[in-house]
Amino acid sequence: MRGITRIWGRLGFAAVVVGALAFGATQALASSPSSDDCQPCFSQEECNTCCIVVLNFLGGDCLAENCVCY
Repeated sequence: MRGITRIWGRLGFAAVVVGALAFGATQALASSPSSDDCQPCFSQEECNTCCIVVLNFLGGDCLAENCVCY
């Protein structure tokens, strides 16, 4: 009987750990900055500054027409 209890305990613990990791990953992805944080931008310089300062896209480019960093 102890063997079955031990197995169920380990499975329960593994489920809690996997659930916590999945929750953490979801929160990290949800809080990551996106190009929407730079809208609206009215010049190429403003767009580039937002991409570098806000989104940390070093060495990337920005399309000022629609404020998309890539």
